[in-house]
Amino acid sequence: MNNHSSVLSDWANRLWRDRSYTVVSGIFLGLSIAMATLGFTVFYTFFFKPLPYPEANRIVVIRQILPVYGLTGYLSRSALLSPLRRATHAELQDSALVSSNPKVTISLVQGQRLAVHYQSVTPNFFPMLLRHPYLGRWPSAAAGHRDGPQEAMLSFGFWSKAFGKKASAVGSEISLHGKVYQVVGVLPQNFTLHGLAADVYVPLVLPQDKVEAHYFDKLTFAQLGADHTLESLRPVLSTLAEKEVRRIPARFRNQGKGYRLLASPLRNYVLHKAHMAQLPWLYLGGGLFVWLIAVLNIINYAVLRHQRRLRGFAIRQLLGASRGAVIQIFLSEQLPALLLSLFLAIPLTFLGIRWLSSTIFSGSAYADFPLRFTGWEGLFLLVLLLVSAVCVVAIPLWRLRPSALKTALTHDERTASLSKPLRRMFQALNTLQAALAIGLLSTALSLAIGNYVLSHRSLGFQPKNVEYSRVYLPTAANITPDWLQIESNLRRDPYVRSSAFALFLPWDSSSDGAAGASSSKRSGKVLFDIVSPGFFRLLDIPLQRGQAMPALNDQESPSIWVDTDFCRSFFSSEQCVGQPVIHPDQHVAGVVPSIAWKLMPNRGYLGVEYFPLNSTFDQLLGGFLSSGYILLRIPVQSASALRSASQYLHLALPSAVFSPLHSYTALIHKTQQSGLNFDLLFGIFAFLATGITLFGVYVVQATTQAARLPEYRIRSMLGAENRDFYRGLLRDLFWVILPGAFVGTAVALLLVHLAAQDFPDAMRFLPISLLLTFFLVLFSIGLSYFNVMRSLLRLLRSDPSNGR
Repeated sequence: MNNHSSVLSDWANRLWRDRSYTVVSGIFLGLSIAMATLGFTVFYTFFFKPLPYPEANRIVVIRQILPVYGLTGYLSRSALLSPLRRATHAELQDSALVSSNPKVTISLVQGQRLAVHYQSVTPNFFPMLLRHPYLGRWPSAAAGHRDGPQEAMLSFGFWSKAFGKKASAVGSEISLHGKVYQVVGVLPQNFTLHGLAADVYVPLVLPQDKVEAHYFDKLTFAQLGADHTLESLRPVLSTLAEKEVRRIPARFRNQGKGYRLLASPLRNYVLHKAHMAQLPWLYLGGGLFVWLIAVLNIINYAVLRHQRRLRGFAIRQLLGASRGAVIQIFLSEQLPALLLSLFLAIPLTFLGIRWLSSTIFSGSAYADFPLRFTGWEGLFLLVLLLVSAVCVVAIPLWRLRPSALKTALTHDERTASLSKPLRRMFQALNTLQAALAIGLLSTALSLAIGNYVLSHRSLGFQPKNVEYSRVYLPTAANITPDWLQIESNLRRDPYVRSSAFALFLPWDSSSDGAAGASSSKRSGKVLFDIVSPGFFRLLDIPLQRGQAMPALNDQESPSIWVDTDFCRSFFSSEQCVGQPVIHPDQHVAGVVPSIAWKLMPNRGYLGVEYFPLNSTFDQLLGGFLSSGYILLRIPVQSASALRSASQYLHLALPSAVFSPLHSYTALIHKTQQSGLNFDLLFGIFAFLATGITLFGVYVVQATTQAARLPEYRIRSMLGAENRDFYRGLLRDLFWVILPGAFVGTAVALLLVHLAAQDFPDAMRFLPISLLLTFFLVLFSIGLSYFNVMRSLLRLLRSDPSNGR
């Protein structure tokens, strides 16, 4: 019993003496394993976790690629469906179409007027993805033919909201844009396929008329045959694409240059819509990078610490301890740090997953990818811990071989010092650590500065005291009379100072308008909006040149208003007032300043154009004006003011549906915050890695300088002064920092270049970030160097063996 107590007491004493190693190693290893597991969770969830659809692995999306017209996404024509079915009758079990343009209308449901979003799909679409509906049955095949039954499916959310989850909803009727549909079923709750969300799904009737059949506005989903794969399907699609090109008349064949038919897995389509096709690799790579840095530094710490204790292990063995007992002592000293890292990594991983789920991945775009801590995440965490343990233990354990113990036993600690090769190796290690610190920290700093500037740049308009409401109109025929009626009624509200209408709302991620525009000089993509005359005045956007947008009247207007970016892009000079713009023929009547349309700059767009409500652009207006936004400037922000404005809105146009009023400032702030959450996560990765690397520099420096104490003792006895030691220290510091700065700059340039697509302004702030980081790293490393040297010189002065 006493023997066991003695062993435990001896182990506790050793653990207490090495408490700094245990605590620091355990914390760094636990943090790094948690970060790596978080990265793996994102990577596994998006790339490998099964989608919530039974046949997801057999579902593909057929893509028509036509580079001449910039069609490189997932859209296709309904005219493709018939030849596709004929050519792939063996490879594809079934194929279906979905409209890419969901529509909205106002419908009377269960006695209440609701804005209903509906989507057109061929009746066989849902049976391809799902086994059975939540309630009722699937639409019949005849519903997809002309004169077939008008049958509709309800989404689970709409069924819950509009019908109170009553089973009697099946068999009821719903009117959408003048057509009456019979509800035949309710979709399962887990149907959340991004880009296809709607309240009601109605039949897509085939064949469409010749003009509509050639619009690239459909998504073609197909189910692979039981014995076929994507590889067997691709040659068939390639042959079909060649046949389609040959059918194009010779004089137009250049327009079909590069035309291809591709098949992409359903997962690729969902990742593309969620903008997550590449980002999971960044999460995994960042997490593993932090873990690798932590393990390397802990290995280094363990080796240097073990080097100091090697003589003690040799004496124990000389006094009769077996080799197994020595190894057991060594392993018992490593175990507490590993256990501490495990107890830290598990709760930190849970907290990290919860934070990611509630911030970065909280939107509807990620509904198919819920982050969970499953067995795979647990296995990954344990594997990382096991690999870390092997790496941290194996190298020092190798040093316990008999030859190394014998050398340590005959080692004279009073005169021995580090060999030059060993010192050079440690100096190179310090240089690498400095380079990583400079590269990672400057990258994180440039991204943070860039996004901070983007978030706090001038908006170009004034959203303060502005409230907005989404309005759904009963008809898209002519918005002008409806808006004039709403505006007239709002003038009677004592709380509302001004009002305006806009088809799209800047900073609202759910709505964006893109169109092509041409001038005599250039063609390209632009953003557009359709606004009432009071839009610019309400948001305090000044008119720079030309005339203000006139009051609405019954006459159609051929005028448009553009921003300064549009002016510079499409005309050789900024004097673009009166210049023609072709899409169809319009002319520029006025120029306003460019505004911040969203958090990130409008990459790929050459400017913004604003159409008046009575524009002659009939084709554009008829396609979109079934909804829009009402903006109200209400100087007095109170519940009574908002309640009064809401009442005047509803009384102005009882046939319309208005959403509750929301603060425009709050919308912009929320959008900014959602964009900065990713920056925060990246910053945590970078600063954790930087902290670990700087700590590694300190450990190496403290250990190497302590190992050189005998050398310093001899030099001191030979007459060396303190300034001689500090001069040598400065020389060592110079050869660590200078190469580290060059390598770190290259690392930062590479990382910022890779992140340029998502963080376009980061490169602009990289020079100042590198400068700040260089001085910070220089100060941190220099401080560790001089603190260690000062301690050693103090020890030399107090050493009685020093003859001075």
